[in-house]
Amino acid sequence: MTTTEIKVSFPDENPRVAGQLAADFENSMKKALHDQGDNASVALEKSNPDALDVGTIIGIIFASQATIALAKGIADWMRRKNQASVTIEAPDGRIIKIRNAESEHIADALKNTQQSG
Repeated sequence: MTTTEIKVSFPDENPRVAGQLAADFENSMKKALHDQGDNASVALEKSNPDALDVGTIIGIIFASQATIALAKGIADWMRRKNQASVTIEAPDGRIIKIRNAESEHIADALKNTQQSG
């Protein structure tokens, strides 16, 4: 089974807010993926290893069958948090900015990251 690793971040936010969003996002994605029976890996990461925060980036490793559940989880989280945008870094380094997107558009962006990896 092929997996893809993406990084989700909130570069438009200050570090404190980004950390709060990242922690909430991590918990929401774990729940959304678990509820769908997907075994994706979701973990907080530090953007700077010397920083004292717990992390402002979320690393997600997922297989193609988790794409729809992950996209729905991201869209639901964005609506619930009234968060206008998230940034996804694809395995090849491309940056994908998702703004006010519905889950089908997020799914297309996630599928695109898999094709590039």
